[in-house]
Amino acid sequence: MDRQTIGEAERLYSDPDTRIALHLGFHCTGDEALIYSLRQNKPLLAEHGIVVPRRRFFVDEMRRMTTEILRGRPATIPEQEILFKTLIDRELVETLVLSFDSFLCAPRGILGEGRLYPKAGPKLAELRGAFPDNETALFCAIRNPATFLPEVWSRFAGREDPRLFLAGIEPRALRWSDVIARMRAACDDEITVWCHEDTPLIWARVMRAVAGLPEGVALDGTLNVGAQIMTEEGEALLEEYLRLNPPADEPERHRVLEAFFDKFAVEDEIEADVEMPGWSDALISELTLIYEDDLARIAEIPGVTLIEP
Repeated sequence: MDRQTIGEAERLYSDPDTRIALHLGFHCTGDEALIYSLRQNKPLLAEHGIVVPRRRFFVDEMRRMTTEILRGRPATIPEQEILFKTLIDRELVETLVLSFDSFLCAPRGILGEGRLYPKAGPKLAELRGAFPDNETALFCAIRNPATFLPEVWSRFAGREDPRLFLAGIEPRALRWSDVIARMRAACDDEITVWCHEDTPLIWARVMRAVAGLPEGVALDGTLNVGAQIMTEEGEALLEEYLRLNPPADEPERHRVLEAFFDKFAVEDEIEADVEMPGWSDALISELTLIYEDDLARIAEIPGVTLIEP
């Protein structure tokens, strides 16, 4: 990539050829697992010109740029230069990966106006304005509302009265497809979606998709999520098996992972502990069926790719 001069502004860092990969969360779907897993491959990423900064190096600067300086307008070239220099402080970057579960809202904004992430569209447009000249790919994991809402309540609402936490919200009416559709309406970028529940099986594919790497590239950290639901013995045996018997393709890898998860799973880690007071088993089952139906709607949204096992 050559430095480019446009008008009086010289580009030293903000090359328009840089691909921006924005992992937008959502909350309670893995926290910093993506950053941690990708950064286990720093030498390989460097070979491919991929930069994955830690959150502490970009969150405050991104917030300041989007909310205090840009306020909805596209960044000028000098503003892009300032932002990119802060984010990468180097040249010749092919892909910049930014992952933060509060890009679209703080936890207190997850529910509102009777739906999930009510400000997703405007906040995404605001965020996208920081990179007006770059190809941008969007990534997010979704989660069954039957476990998502109790987790959000437990982690972020201080376990306040559930009636206050869900005030004005009908859980049966919540649709991730609505959130994704509003995001697509806010920008033309491709969106890649996966289910949090499937992450142990598809983590390698997610990592490669975000980094922009082809399927044949081997990565470290692809078992990080799966290891959380397995015994230590099972994890060690799985790593050894995959080392001695590299899967020929993704379907074979899935079969191997499923076999090991079935045999060495830690039951408490697999079965989400739903603790929303007042919720019946019937409601939880109903929400799960609605969620499964919603996945089909998401897969049909133009410009959206759903990663499935």
